[in-house]
Amino acid sequence: MRKINLRILLNTLSAEVLAGADALHSGEPLILSGVSIDSREDQRGKLFFALRGERADGHDYVMDALLQGALAAVVDARAFADHPARARILEYAGRHTRIIIAACDARRALGDMAAIALAAWRVPVIAVTGSSGKTTTRNILYTLLSARFAVRNAAKNYNNDIGVPLTIFSLEDNDEMLLLEMGMNHVGELSRLAEIARPVLVIITNIGTAHIENFGSREAIARAKKEALSYFDANCAAVLNRDDPYFDFLRAEVPGTIIPFGAIPEGFTVARDRGLDGYMLGCAGGEVSFALGGAHNLMNLSAAAAAADKLGLAKSVIAGRISYIRAVESRSQVVGGRVAIINDCYNANPESMRAGLTLLASVRGSRRIAVLADMLELGGDSARIHGELGAWISGEEVCDEFVAIGPAMAGCASEARARGFCAERLHIFPSCGEAKSWLPGFVRAGDTVFLKGSHAMRLEEMLPLLES
Repeated sequence: MRKINLRILLNTLSAEVLAGADALHSGEPLILSGVSIDSREDQRGKLFFALRGERADGHDYVMDALLQGALAAVVDARAFADHPARARILEYAGRHTRIIIAACDARRALGDMAAIALAAWRVPVIAVTGSSGKTTTRNILYTLLSARFAVRNAAKNYNNDIGVPLTIFSLEDNDEMLLLEMGMNHVGELSRLAEIARPVLVIITNIGTAHIENFGSREAIARAKKEALSYFDANCAAVLNRDDPYFDFLRAEVPGTIIPFGAIPEGFTVARDRGLDGYMLGCAGGEVSFALGGAHNLMNLSAAAAAADKLGLAKSVIAGRISYIRAVESRSQVVGGRVAIINDCYNANPESMRAGLTLLASVRGSRRIAVLADMLELGGDSARIHGELGAWISGEEVCDEFVAIGPAMAGCASEARARGFCAERLHIFPSCGEAKSWLPGFVRAGDTVFLKGSHAMRLEEMLPLLES
């Protein structure tokens, strides 16, 4: 982590120092080596945040963090007030010059301190959000920008009000730019992330129906996604999908520059569609290979290329980096072997489901097996949306065999059958566990299997069975 004095992080924070006030007011440097929310990590010189989660309470591990060398800990004032280890922690902190800081909300304090650090470091932030394609677009952009800049990329999908601050605190001295992903499933979440990170450029990939259970409509989702632009000024830029029905809404009354992107990166053409192997793209310098298949990934590339162009990369540099792009694990990731697997089982929503099935439909010369599990967080629209997907699957003939897992996807299969999909090619299972014992014996060499469903459906458990 970049060096920063703990005193700077406390300058504008509303908090009470419960122990270690003398250390704060001394002339000794209080340079942090990092921040942590996990006491199992190396704690030496770090600032530990005691966060409360569904499975664990960070306050139970404050003493562990201090014993391992944490310089200070931020606790939740109300939770810590009644904690059985409070007296022991404060006594130890007092004897060993450790600092205990009580905030109204330790989780919010993590974000506030990250914002203070980022303002001190003055590293420009690029953020990616949208209903689908966020992680792939972010990693494509990272590959492009790495040709010229030292870019700190978010780890995995650290895209909430815990992950974004942790990514900010992961910045190193030589990093010139920070690339973040911003996710949401409730109103106000993107506004908070934008408040913390203050991005100078934001990509909004699309407006779909992911998490519609918590919003009620796509219009509400569009309003929530626009929160990512809440702290824009005239020097900022929004990269927006010109083919999205909410394009005009997203760009309205936004200060700064609006950069539209389309289905194909500007300055490129599709020379050949190679199906699962991606595309050959034509450009001024000849042809370049883009390894990610599917029109949705071509659009993700288009968004990333538009952002890279705005950030100063020449078209020739962008073209030269495209061949280095690879799929993110579990997102349109093609795994070869006895059976070709399209591993897209990280998560699912109606738009990404159709995009992945369209990629499966492009396969020729092998049996196409769609293994689909329930799409969750669709609320009262779930039955309708799954039914519409079933009708579409039947009409578009995107697969030869349809394996449906879960009650909602069973409804999808029923609608597909009602619309003419052959009943003998439908295979319905109540859960992944039942399907696991059947699928390996059903697939045969040369098949192409597409795996997709919401993360909680645990389709990734199929992978080792199919790969063996």
